[in-house]
Amino acid sequence: MDKKQLIERLNDDLALEYKSIVQSIAHVASLKGAALQNMLTELQAHLFQEIDHALTLAKQIDFLGGTPTTEVPAIESWSLAREALEQDLALEQNQLERLRQRSQDAAHAGFPDVAEALSPVLAQTQDHVRELAQALGQQPQSAATTAGSQ
Repeated sequence: MDKKQLIERLNDDLALEYKSIVQSIAHVASLKGAALQNMLTELQAHLFQEIDHALTLAKQIDFLGGTPTTEVPAIESWSLAREALEQDLALEQNQLERLRQRSQDAAHAGFPDVAEALSPVLAQTQDHVRELAQALGQQPQSAATTAGSQ
């Protein structure tokens, strides 16, 4: 993988972080119910971490000489709180797998400092997957495992 490809993939990851931010804002603002209060507090904390993740990715793209994307992928609609949380979990699982790969890509492309910068983002995303899966009464799975079971 060359630097240009790494920048392109990091920009794809950044776009997913933007999606996560927008989706989280919509969910935190509109999900209601006493049973959801603890989860909403957790989602709000995730939201601020997602902003940090986007900033980290944008800085790494800039460091590599690229221009951070401003594209936001479409957000799916939902009608039930469980659907919203399932969307959040699926997105986080996807991001987790992508970040694992991107960290490897950066290291293999000769940018160990970029891989190191992604490490805290990866750890927090793993926490998000675990917390959302627990809230839904599920065991955390990787995106590859989930895709294989569909």
